[in-house]
Order: sequence, then structure tokens, then C-alpha cells
Amino acid sequence: MGKLIKTLAGKSRDAARKAYRKAETKILVAEGRKSVRGKVRTVKKVTRKAIKTGLITGALAAASVVAREIRKRRKS
Repeated sequence: MGKLIKTLAGKSRDAARKAYRKAETKILVAEGRKSVRGKVRTVKKVTRKAIKTGLITGALAAASVVAREIRKRRKS
């Protein structure tokens, strides 16, 4: 009888470990998704700000070039 009990105990221990690992993996995957979503959200915000800044800078540069050209043409 002792051998049978040891076998059953071993199988139940293995099953419990497997269930624990499966649950742990699911939790870690869910946390990973949250982390990735947060990172994506941050990247989107930074990208939008960079695009706006680039547009403003480009507009200012274009305006300065146009102003310079107008001044050159008025001189001659």
C-alpha cells in the first residue's frame, strides 16, 4: 500500500505544480500586456508631441526663409 500512496502523492504533486505554473504564466502574460500597452501609449504621446514640434519648427524655418527672400528682392 505504501508504494501506491507514494505514486498517487507524486502524481497529485505534479498536477498541482503544473496548475500553479499555468496560472502563474497567465498572470505574467496579463501583466506583460499591461506593460506593453502602457509603453505604446507613452510612445504615441511622445510621437505626437515630436510631430507637432517638427511642424512648428518647419513652419518657422519656412517663414524666415520667405522673409529673407522678400528682403533680398526689395533691396534690388
